[in-house]
Amino acid sequence: MMSSFRYVTCGNKSRVLPVLKRTYCTLKTALIETDSVKKKDSKDIDRYREQKKYKPNLVEGIFLGNLQCKVLEYPQIRTLEEVEYLREHKEKIESILRNELKPEEVESRGKIKKDALEILYQNDVIGTKIKSKGKSLGYLESESSYIQEALALSPSMSKTVSELEGAGYQAINLFGSDAQKNEYIPKFLDGSCNSCLAHLENGSWVSSDPLKTVAVKQEDGNYRISGRKTLVYNPSNSDIIFVSARTSQNEDNADSYTLFMVDKNSKGVTINKPLETIGLKSVEVCDVVFDNVIVSEDEIVGNINEGNVIVNKLAPSKLSNGAQCVGIMRKVLNDTIDHCIHKQHFQRPLYKYQYIQGIIGEMVSTVYSAESMTYLMFGRVDVDSEANIMLEALLVKIFTSEALNVVLHNCLQCMGREKGQEYIDTIVRDSNFFSAFDDSNDYLRHYLGRTGVDCVLKNIKKSRLFKIKKLLQVTQFEISGAVIPPGILQGYLHPALKQESLLLEFFLAHLCFWTTRLIRRYGDDIFNRTYELCMLGELALLIYRLASVLGRASRSYCIGLRHAEHDILIARIVASNCHIKQQMIKNTFERISERGEKFSEIGRLLLDGGKYSPVHPADPVQSKSQM
Repeated sequence: MMSSFRYVTCGNKSRVLPVLKRTYCTLKTALIETDSVKKKDSKDIDRYREQKKYKPNLVEGIFLGNLQCKVLEYPQIRTLEEVEYLREHKEKIESILRNELKPEEVESRGKIKKDALEILYQNDVIGTKIKSKGKSLGYLESESSYIQEALALSPSMSKTVSELEGAGYQAINLFGSDAQKNEYIPKFLDGSCNSCLAHLENGSWVSSDPLKTVAVKQEDGNYRISGRKTLVYNPSNSDIIFVSARTSQNEDNADSYTLFMVDKNSKGVTINKPLETIGLKSVEVCDVVFDNVIVSEDEIVGNINEGNVIVNKLAPSKLSNGAQCVGIMRKVLNDTIDHCIHKQHFQRPLYKYQYIQGIIGEMVSTVYSAESMTYLMFGRVDVDSEANIMLEALLVKIFTSEALNVVLHNCLQCMGREKGQEYIDTIVRDSNFFSAFDDSNDYLRHYLGRTGVDCVLKNIKKSRLFKIKKLLQVTQFEISGAVIPPGILQGYLHPALKQESLLLEFFLAHLCFWTTRLIRRYGDDIFNRTYELCMLGELALLIYRLASVLGRASRSYCIGLRHAEHDILIARIVASNCHIKQQMIKNTFERISERGEKFSEIGRLLLDGGKYSPVHPADPVQSKSQM
């Protein structure tokens, strides 16, 4: 009898409900209604999410030892109608890519042309998040990400669509005036007008350097824009370029700028030759020069000196390649599983070998983690439109891009190199693009660690008594194993994940402890300790990964999803892997001074010499010309 019951948590109180029976009845009724009632149009589907207010920044709270427990209440789609519509839309897009927009043809042309974009517009692939009275879907962030997965068959197409969705469309949709929305949104939806975002100048989204592009107001009220932007995606196919420019001459306000709409054909706009990239050869990436370009006040998006607010809102969609990487990883994983089932080695199927089973298991846990992190982040935006997910987007970008490399490596270990793997060849080539472009992952780790330390320092300096309660509790113990988690997260997760929830709390204590210890050791010089800051960023990544996986697995088990036991098993595997990495980080911190100084010393010597100095092993005798 008790086998039909599961513990369901609500807040920090646990109660027992006959979940399986209720879930079965609900699904049965819903399926009957789905068969008997005419399907609703997309715009008639209720996509409302119960709104929740989170604290301003989740990641900064992690560095203070405070994890918002609401994060463990994993978001989900509310109705079967919504699920079915999304599945049909995704299958439709996959069919289009297989039959009309063949990825191999797109790659051979070396450029995504307007005729290909028109097909995507006609099939509601672009502009899915825009809400209007006309042709629109009004997808939420998590739903739009689900559709992005369908484009995994063509990574170049996926990146192009992601740029279109995350740049100008959303700028007008979220911050544009009524006149701008009325004029441009219909054009965006029917594909008659494309746009791109020109913001970067030094190639970094998280740089604190002030913009060099300036917009000077003229006597007639117009603005004159001058400057150079780099890494602009798809400018040749765009009609409108959204460009950020500094409008304030006040040095104290150097991080504030304004977002302008500029016609690509305006006098003074020059699109340079496409840059050579390490992957995604069909994606156009160029520098754009603005030489005294005149724009009117009506072309300002949002308010004066608030362009940084707009760009920070758009940056997560651009930085986070989560949905694209997840779609690719799922396809690669399924292809690998199919290969191992049908391929034999020494007259025995590959999947029978323990080593192959271990590789598949690692791939599954990696893909599961990437999915969990991606949809937790976008699900938070669905329930709190004002949520600041900038730092979360960096975490998702780091993990998913590196997880893609792990999955591809394991795929090649199982499949080797056989004929008919052109898709795998393309993905292996393009995977480096996701890691290196839009800021390299190690640079983002450094930024995360620096931001966390800065947040802790500000809280410490507010009071000599260290009024951060969690901070005081953690610093009373040594990190050698005596930190005792209080168990406050257990009420938000299923009891089957009790040990894993304690491990998550231990990670929080560990991050808080080492942040404060490093601050005490180095003082304000901590910001120059790049290696230590990267390690703090990596530890924050482990915490976010484990929190998202535990929240998802707990939800699956509580509501009785199919194969929920698999979710619990995967969550335990992920927790174990995170614990191993946490121990490695701990050991690194304990010997970081000696290790870091040795690496820095040899690095300085070689940099001073300007080249690799050791003599080649095949030439042990140094010639006179080398002396």
